[in-house]
Amino acid sequence: MAINLSTGFRLTPENFLPVPIDVCAAFEAETDTVGAHEWMLENDIDPGPVIAVLGDVKLIDVVSRDCPSWTALALPLRADGVFVDTLLIDTDTFEHLRICDAVDWLGEDNISGTVRLHAAPVDWLRAGCAGCCSLHPYGRGHLRALRRADRIQCDDIRLALEAWEWGFGAYDNDLARFDIDDLPENVACYFQRQARAVA
Repeated sequence: MAINLSTGFRLTPENFLPVPIDVCAAFEAETDTVGAHEWMLENDIDPGPVIAVLGDVKLIDVVSRDCPSWTALALPLRADGVFVDTLLIDTDTFEHLRICDAVDWLGEDNISGTVRLHAAPVDWLRAGCAGCCSLHPYGRGHLRALRRADRIQCDDIRLALEAWEWGFGAYDNDLARFDIDDLPENVACYFQRQARAVA
């Protein structure tokens, strides 16, 4: 069975996104939890913490009129305990998309004290669902949620500075909240690109 992103769901009149109850039903109809567990193990992800935090995850085929079919790891996304969306992670490229655009974070409940900000959902899964990961592909207003944390650890210089700029208004004092542990060569490359962009 496959999820069809082009014709498989009714659309909400407000934003023309799939109706969450339809997405939930499609997710529940899928059955390949064994394939999902095998894929996670092959990609250095311990299924135990993932299942404990998210519940069952599944491996599904995705079709749409816009691109060839692909296989995805499907994660149920909840808000206040209610199923509201499904996150699809391409099993080849690790790119991700939310079907309903209803949830902005993985691990939003973890944003307090010291939190690790992950660059991609696969990184969050590999960390045993510890820390948080932004899911929004273009909006940045939700990054203000990071203000609830005292310390933000991040191993991606670009993501850390984007979170500082959009979540904290790029105030110098708030940069001290960030522990950026990216590789030195990545940091140097980032600032070289920035210097070329303004030159």
